[in-house]
Amino acid sequence: MAAKITPVETETEPERLARLAWESQQIEEAREDLRAGRFIADEDVDAWLDRFVRGEPLPEDPSSPRTE
Repeated sequence: MAAKITPVETETEPERLARLAWESQQIEEAREDLRAGRFIADEDVDAWLDRFVRGEPLPEDPSSPRTE
């Protein structure tokens, strides 16, 4: 069986640099959200996933009351 080639293995150097810059920007944005207290609590994620698995209706806005 041939090894599966992932997109990262086929990207050019400029594509790799652009991807890394984008990833760094996304990570910093996430850190800013955490510093500002914008997150969804673990138990709220678990409850949402439980409803999803059971096929129950999901709220249109799955955000936690602890988010802004």
